[in-house]
Amino acid sequence: MSAWVILALAASAIGGEVTAIARAPGDAPAATAPVAAAAALPAERHSEQAGWWIVETANFRVCSRASSAESARIARHCEALRHSIRDLWLPGVVDSSWTPRCDVIAHSTEAGYLRAVGRGAAHTAGSALVEFSGTAVAVRRVDLKHAAPEALESALAHELTHVVLADRFRDRPLPRWADEGMAVLADSLAKQRLHWRDLQQGLRSRSTLRLAEIVSLADYPAPQRMGVFYGQSVSIVSYLLTCGQRGQFVEFVDAALSRGYDQALRDVYQIDGLSELERRWLASVTSGPARFVSRTPADFPVIESLRTSTRTGT
Repeated sequence: MSAWVILALAASAIGGEVTAIARAPGDAPAATAPVAAAAALPAERHSEQAGWWIVETANFRVCSRASSAESARIARHCEALRHSIRDLWLPGVVDSSWTPRCDVIAHSTEAGYLRAVGRGAAHTAGSALVEFSGTAVAVRRVDLKHAAPEALESALAHELTHVVLADRFRDRPLPRWADEGMAVLADSLAKQRLHWRDLQQGLRSRSTLRLAEIVSLADYPAPQRMGVFYGQSVSIVSYLLTCGQRGQFVEFVDAALSRGYDQALRDVYQIDGLSELERRWLASVTSGPARFVSRTPADFPVIESLRTSTRTGT
C-alpha cells in the first residue's frame, strides 16, 4: 500500500541495535464507545473499549489502560508538542489538522509494547511509524512504554518529531542522520549527554564516520556504529542550527535532496561544501562547549504531573 515507510526507533536506544518492526494490528482498539468525561475540553472525545481509555483530539487518538484522565493528559501534551515541534523546525509553514489522526498507544507493560513493535525494540522507550500511499499519509502511529513521566515526556517528544517531519517530506524520505539528529534535540538533557559521550568516545578512538558517509546512508549503519552515528548526527544538526536562522535547517535538507549537499551548503549557509562543513564542525566539537548547542529541549512544553488510576492491563 505505501510508497515508502518511515520507521524510527531510539527514544532510549543509545548505542543499541535498531531493527525493522511491524505493528500488531490488534494491539489497540479499532473502534470506540463514548463514555462520560466531565473534565473534557470541547475538542476532546472520550471513550472506552476493552479496557483501553481513548481520547481523540484534533490531531491525535490516544489509548492507555491507566484512566481517561491519563489519556487526556497525554493527548493534550501531544497537541502542545506538535505545535512546538512545528514552530521550531517549520516556522511559517501553514498548519492543517492531521487526517488521519496520529495514534498514540501508551502500553502499560513492556510485554505489550514489544508485542506491538517487535523484540528488536527491547531497548527503546518509544517508536514511530508513518506510512504513505503515494504522497498521502495513510498511517501515523507512536507506541510508548508507559513509564515515569520524564521517560514518557522525552520519548514522546522524540517520536513526534519524526512524525511531524515526515509530513513535511512526503515525496521522499528525510535522510536518517537529519531525522535522528533533529529528534534527539527533543530528548531530555540526560539522554543528550549520553549521545555527547558516544560522540566523544568516537572522536578519541577515531571511529567517527566521514560526513560524506553519513549523508549518503540510506538507512541506519551497522549496530556497532549506532552510538557514534547518533552522536555525530545530532552534533551536526546542532552545529548547523548555530549557523543560520530558525527554519533554515529543513530548507537546507530539502535543497540537499534536490541539488546535492555541497550546493545546498553554499546556498543556505554559505559554507563551501561538505569538506568545509566537516572542518568547521570538528573544530566546534573539539574546542567548543561540552554539549550540543541548540534551542532545545527548552523549547518543548513540560508534561503535567502524572495522575493515573491503579488499573493496569496486559
